[in-house]
Amino acid sequence: MRRFRTPVLALLLGAVAGLLGVVAHGGFVDWPWTGLVLAAVVVTSGAWLVRGYGRGAWGLFWLDEAFVTIWLLFFPPANDWVVVSQVYSSIWVVLALVLPVVPDVVARRREDRAARSEQADA
Repeated sequence: MRRFRTPVLALLLGAVAGLLGVVAHGGFVDWPWTGLVLAAVVVTSGAWLVRGYGRGAWGLFWLDEAFVTIWLLFFPPANDWVVVSQVYSSIWVVLALVLPVVPDVVARRREDRAARSEQADA
């Protein structure tokens, strides 16, 4: 049963993270950059959580989050009410594709460092 739940959970979390990232990326009226920071935190923390379920789940999360983000920003009628600023939307599309990779890179570096320290101790 767990083999079935993990991909479903990864897809669900990817869709939620993509939706929240798109909604939040516009930011507040006077501080538009805060939306990018908030959206980046949501997507990166979601990717970090799903990375704990394995690389397959993380890949599903990343693909689903990217799909939802691109779908909501570029295909009508969603792009009529979600895009606040073309500049911030363009920045967010790039960040939405790059940020979920960060937890995987950090986790791999930690694993490599731990393996090297174990070899050095032995």
